[in-house]
Order: sequence, then C-alpha cells, then structure tokens
Amino acid sequence: MHPPRPWQPGGGRRATARHQGVPTPDQRGRGSIDHRGPLRSADGATLRVVHATSVHRWDDGRIFERQCRSLARHGHHVTLLAPGDGERVVDGVNVVGVGRADVRRHRMTRLVARIGDAIEALRPDVVVLHDPELLRLGFRRRRPAALVYDAHEDYAAQIRDKEWIPAVLRRLAGAAFGRLELLATRRVSAVFCATPAIRRRFAADRSMLVLNRPLLADAPRLDVGPGTARGAEPARVLYVGDLRLARGARALVEAMAIVNTTHDARLEIVGRLTPPSLCDELAQLDGWADTDVAGWRPRDEVYDALTRADVAVLPFLALANHVESQPNKLFEYMMMGLPVAATDFPLWIELAGACSARFEGARSDDARSLAAAIVRLLDDPPTASQRRQAAERARACYSWEAIEDEYVRNVERVHREATPT
Repeated sequence: MHPPRPWQPGGGRRATARHQGVPTPDQRGRGSIDHRGPLRSADGATLRVVHATSVHRWDDGRIFERQCRSLARHGHHVTLLAPGDGERVVDGVNVVGVGRADVRRHRMTRLVARIGDAIEALRPDVVVLHDPELLRLGFRRRRPAALVYDAHEDYAAQIRDKEWIPAVLRRLAGAAFGRLELLATRRVSAVFCATPAIRRRFAADRSMLVLNRPLLADAPRLDVGPGTARGAEPARVLYVGDLRLARGARALVEAMAIVNTTHDARLEIVGRLTPPSLCDELAQLDGWADTDVAGWRPRDEVYDALTRADVAVLPFLALANHVESQPNKLFEYMMMGLPVAATDFPLWIELAGACSARFEGARSDDARSLAAAIVRLLDDPPTASQRRQAAERARACYSWEAIEDEYVRNVERVHREATPT
C-alpha cells in the first residue's frame, strides 16, 4: 500500500440541485459522537477486524455508524476500507481511503483489487465484505480464515426491477446473479442479513440477522412539539435519505401539488436526488414549487429536520426488493414520534403497529392515494405530549443498542469457529 495521503473527501457547501453535498469526517455533527465509553469483548480478546466497501460512503449508517463503531467500542481494532483518499481515525475506527473509480467497470476491477491487496497487507482476524462484487476476494489464495458477507439488500430481486435492463432479460439476469451470489458465499464463513427475507436466500446454519435499527445515542430528546403552533408557516412534510424514481420520487412530488389544493404544506427532502438528472425531471411537475432539496446534511441537522416536521413520508414503489425491506428511515421517523404516510406494505404496517405508531398507508406509485394519506395526518395532528409518547414507544421497540451486543458476539463467534484450534 502507498503511504496514506491527507483525507480529501468532497466539499461541505450548502447543497443545491447540482451539488447536493458529500460528507466529511468533521461534518458528521453532534449525533455521531458516542459518549457511552468503551466496553470489553465477550471473551476479552482483541480482534483485528476489517470492514470493506467499494460502493458505500465511508460514513454509511449500517457500516460505519453501527457495525464499525460497535466493534471499536467493545475494544476491537477496526479498519474501514472505503472509496476516498487518505487515512484518519474517527470514533475509534481507522478509516482508510482506497481511491475512487470514475466508472463502474473500474470500480468492479481496479477498486476491488486495491481492497483485496489492502486486506492482505493488514492481515486481519475477521473481514466483513459489504458489496457483492467483493465476494470474489474469497477466491484469493491468501484470503482470511474468517470472512463475512454482509447482505444489505436482496440484490437478485433488485436486478429484476432495473428499468435499464430490457424487460425480457431482467428475470434471467436476476436469477443468474442470485446463483452466482450463492456460489460465492460458499467461500465465506457467515452471511449477515439485513432482513428475514434476505436471510431466507442463504443457508440457515451460516446466516445471521443484523437488522437495520437507529442508534438511540444519536436521537435527541424530543423537546419541540409538532408544528400545530407555528401559526401561518406551511406544514412540513419530510423525506429523509437519497430519493430516486424507484423510491417514489415522482408520486411524492405530484402528491404535494394535490395536498396544496386544500392545505399549505412544503416537502423537504433531506438527502440527494439520484441520479442528479432526476432534478430536471421532477422540476417539470406541479409539486416541485412546493419542494425543497437540502441535499446531504450532518446527522444533527437531520434530527433537527425530524423534530420540526409534521408528517414523514416513505413512498417506495412496490418492487420485489422493497416489499419486505426494513429501511432505517422508517424507524428514525417513529423514534421521533412522527406520523408516517407510506406505501401500504403489510410488513411496514406490522412494524408500525408493534409500537402503536401513527401510520397511514397509500397505494404504490399513486400520487392521489399518497396525498390523501398525508392530508389525513395533517388534519389530525398529535399533541406534543402524544408525539413524545409515540417516540418513547418506538425507542423501546426499535434500537441498535438492543441488538449491538449480539452483533459483536456474532463477529467474535465467526472468528472462533473459523480459526483452527
């Protein structure tokens, strides 16, 4: 490996339609700091753990915020290999940039090779791979004994819904990818799965659930009541995270035009539009005049937006990879006591019902149905007390802290079982 260069991530300017912001380690905000102090691992041993991604940002919520930080807090030495430049320590995690790839072909060849070389140089006890394209590192001669694949998505189902693939080939491409993924995972010690639906694709004796859940330590106290007392200001409808067509971007913007025929409301998107050209497409819709795009924001600003909002939205389309998904934003909405207007997937209704959260379902890709759900919530807003109680119920039901120790024990167990005695 070449000597690390100074960290040079993207800029931190105010996001615009063309420049929607890229996080830097120093921009992560107050919510990123964990004040709970270090813990000891279950068996007292310190492991050298490498997390690797060729696709995700270094501060990805699932990879860095939860898995890497948790292992570091339990006394393990953690290195995160991710796209970027330079090297620095953040919250006890050594974040190492492995360069960038301008095109997909280079990402899947040169960047993967660089990550493989870095892993061999580090000689870790455990490696966690976060992207399917990294699975081929399991076929290297000097692969680590304890190799884990973290399946964030049902990628085979995702491929079947890709619009840029000709319709006649989608099912075939999805099936082929699924078989290759299963074949490659024979070379790993374990598979971590983000949902029960994903876990059903892998062998039960080698797969474990690692659910997406928000950090209680990041969530602020809910000291500000909902917007019922803001006077003449428009009601705030909030979407958090990157927004694309498959996540209901068009129906959401169109719904805002319908909502504003009877109400005064604005949509705030705290995240990026992907691809950036989506901005031009959405700008042609009537509801765009009632929409603000904040771009990527630090964690504390995200929670400020959640605190100020009246209604949160989650309008994912009814695609195979969405129907049984458990997006972290759903739990963040509920942990802030927000009423939620979302696609009426049975699993999402069940998750909301488990903590008695206010949930209004809407039909997939149906702007009128989504607008009606938003209006029902705006017409019956919770009091400040009701919102705080809803937040407390959700925080008691769903949090990363409740499953953190189990996650760390699973990593330690994978190492024990993969290491010859």
